Amino acid sequence: MLSYYQILQVEENESQDNIKKAYRRLSKIFHPDLHNNAREANVIFNLLHEAYETLYDPVKRKNYNPKLHQTNSLNVSNEDYAALLANYKKTV
Repeated sequence: MLSYYQILQVEENESQDNIKKAYRRLSKIFHPDLHNNAREANVIFNLLHEAYETLYDPVKRKNYNPKLHQTNSLNVSNEDYAALLANYKKTV
């Protein structure tokens, strides 16, 4: 499963400011409202939001261990996420 760091495409030691920038950059690309609520955009946007909510909050981030919690509420694997990104880029 994906870690939240992989979803936001940041390093584990990334600053809160850089996490926020990564989230904003990616959410602008994949926001469902900008793409007629495409299924792929919806899934990616939800993953981005879930990752951001955990990593941006210092308490949640401190408790988050990507080695133990390589999962997300949508249970999307690394391969599935890569396929979603690739397929979505073809439709944009």
